[in-house]
Amino acid sequence: MKIGGIIFKYLFLVVLCLFFWNVINQYEYILHQLKFADYVDLVISGGFFIVLYLLFLHKIMDFWETFAHELTHLLFALITFNKIEGFSATDNGGAVSYRGRSNWLTSLSPYFFPIYTTFFVVLSLVINQRYQVYINHLIVISYLFFLMTLVQQFSYSQSDISKSGYVFSTIFVFIMNVLILLFIVFHLGGKLPEFGHVMQSGLNVKRLISFLS
Repeated sequence: MKIGGIIFKYLFLVVLCLFFWNVINQYEYILHQLKFADYVDLVISGGFFIVLYLLFLHKIMDFWETFAHELTHLLFALITFNKIEGFSATDNGGAVSYRGRSNWLTSLSPYFFPIYTTFFVVLSLVINQRYQVYINHLIVISYLFFLMTLVQQFSYSQSDISKSGYVFSTIFVFIMNVLILLFIVFHLGGKLPEFGHVMQSGLNVKRLISFLS
């Protein structure tokens, strides 16, 4: 990576950290908006899924874990204006080949972007309201599947992580996962406007200065 790209990457990380600090310092507002009673059924179904996954589902999900990983690479390669030349996913591994510049966003995308969950979130925005409760359960289950896959796949021996930088990868992936989790929780609670308020306040420089002073 050229010097300019490295400088930009770490400047972006600094800005992201400041934004994240602004967001988490709104914890009182966030906790006030999120009512546990709204999530009881979702917590129960999520708990059942975790038990089933740990008991036997993990033995038959290798393909879907690999498929999600490689599909996310493919999606972000397209987003960053690369031309896809090949895609493969099997129980034993997979790969995406593309023409263009390799970049840290594409490399790290499978570790913070839950692609199956994203599909169900988008579906929930257009589906008939009477089916919303079922889609919400699928959002929770798919997100828990993503988290368990993340625990298995995130490793400093992974080339995706090492070539993006250990420190950068750890901080970036952690922050992005927390922000996406916040979005999902607010979405499931039917409070996307409140989530928008949290994000908008995260961009408030005066708020940040007041916290730091």
